[in-house]
Amino acid sequence: MTAPPPDPGHTHASARTFQFVTTVQASLDAQGLLNARHSQVDLIVYTAGLLIGLAWAAAGILFGLLIAVIAAIGLASRRFQPIERLLITRNTRSLLGKRTEVTIGADGVQFSNAVATTYMPWSSLTAVRSNARTVLFTIDRVIAGYLPASAFSSPGEQADVVRFAQERMAGESRLSRG
Repeated sequence: MTAPPPDPGHTHASARTFQFVTTVQASLDAQGLLNARHSQVDLIVYTAGLLIGLAWAAAGILFGLLIAVIAAIGLASRRFQPIERLLITRNTRSLLGKRTEVTIGADGVQFSNAVATTYMPWSSLTAVRSNARTVLFTIDRVIAGYLPASAFSSPGEQADVVRFAQERMAGESRLSRG
């Protein structure tokens, strides 16, 4: 954690700042957290396809071998994500390997990097999700920003930030309804 940047009018004196270097893996982790349910469905479908294909192939149905090969390729692509890696590398090349600074304040979250500085008040965010690899901020079903676990000094600090963000978002939600 470092000292907060000069106040652009959106951060509070008690803001917490985190830094990380943007990588393909960190971007994949954020996308994986956003699409966790979709990923589980893929796993079930590919595994079922592999088993059914192998059973049909063992029963002498040649089409079963084709299904098994396609399912095996699908399972392998889930693990190594070659297409996603290629797209992230192509679409975010100006950010890869560059430092991003994220400031979590009382009024919102600010992401700053070599390309842009973006401030989002808590009222504009709809969810914050977390797992062992990343913290994800979303607006509806779109990634607004993320913090890889490597940006935190400990899992406890990561949990504190998630709890703080959820409390701020819940407070903003009650204010906008009330």
